[in-house]
Amino acid sequence: MNTTEEILKPENWVKTYADYLYSLALIKVNHKETAEDLVQETFLSAFNARASFKNGSSEKNMTYCYP
Repeated sequence: MNTTEEILKPENWVKTYADYLYSLALIKVNHKETAEDLVQETFLSAFNARASFKNGSSEKNMTYCYP
């Protein structure tokens, strides 16, 4: 299990979840550039909301719940 410190590192989010989020976005919008933009916006929203991160939540929830 990841520590809270590791979970709050955005570089870990990108490395771990970028492809997953991109795939989901591409399925939804069927446009490469729009899907890329949505993934960037999702990571930015998660980064801006990281102070509200609740200990015990997964980083997947952190990125998936902040579109």
